[in-house]
Amino acid sequence: MQREVVRLFDWSDKQAIRSQLAALASASWWVYSFSEPPTPDQALWLSQQQSRCPDEIVIRFFECAQADFAFLRHFSRIKTLNIQLAMELENLEFLIDLPALQILCLPETTSPRISLIPVLGLEHLRVLHMGGMKCDLSLLRRLPSLEKLKLERYKLEHLSWLSEARKLQWLAVDLGSIINWGAIPKLSVRYLRLVGVRGAVNLDFISLIDSLELLYVEGMGAVERLPDFSRQRLLRRVYLNRLSKLTDLSALLTARNLEDLIMEESPMDVSRIGLLLHHPTLKHARIGTRSTKKNAAIEQVLGLSAETPEFVYADGSLER
Repeated sequence: MQREVVRLFDWSDKQAIRSQLAALASASWWVYSFSEPPTPDQALWLSQQQSRCPDEIVIRFFECAQADFAFLRHFSRIKTLNIQLAMELENLEFLIDLPALQILCLPETTSPRISLIPVLGLEHLRVLHMGGMKCDLSLLRRLPSLEKLKLERYKLEHLSWLSEARKLQWLAVDLGSIINWGAIPKLSVRYLRLVGVRGAVNLDFISLIDSLELLYVEGMGAVERLPDFSRQRLLRRVYLNRLSKLTDLSALLTARNLEDLIMEESPMDVSRIGLLLHHPTLKHARIGTRSTKKNAAIEQVLGLSAETPEFVYADGSLER
């Protein structure tokens, strides 16, 4: 996919803007970087310079007194909207004019609370990334097509409202905290990503997610043991990164169909790795410590291919 950047800092130089837009004939991924939001006349002019609507628009506002997205009504057919920086964003009313959206990324803002009601009107929305915006997240359970959800920098009491998100297959919780994980077992997620979640010591709730295929856990230093994976017959890939207290891998033997294992910055020593030799289905394993000598010894003991399939995180998905 070709990606082009349109930086719109000087609205008075329309010729320069035309030159940038002319280069977008084949691009499907555009980035608009604004030092100030366009006026309605400027937005109309901008839309008139383009022969078609892009698949994706990324918006960045820099040092704007107010982030006004009303101009997006001229791009009503876009499928992906990624707002990376707009701290002064006050409402989401502009989403009403974007009914075709399938992927939406919303940033953290300084507003005390923003209504998500306009988001609920997006019937085709499949992927949603909430970057810390203050709002009532429980309303997201009413999104009929939501398949992938990333929650970043949230302090939540629980996730019980997600039990009503029937189509949800992918869930990521990054750099936040959740006190009660009780709703997680009620989900049918295939991919679960936990990164830097504070206060999570016990991961036993994972053992009840029968549909799990990929588990990604990173930067959770309080975790000392893994859950029992006996019920995860679909689990094929596990990624464990920077779990400084995790020294017992015996639970991985209960993941009867596990094929790929990646561990980075692991505290493991060679004597604790040997038990993985008894795993009947493990094909690839890459276990990295901070010692080159120890890494070589672990690789020799396992005798497995270290060329594990890479985990890719793009467009709200984490998959091989």
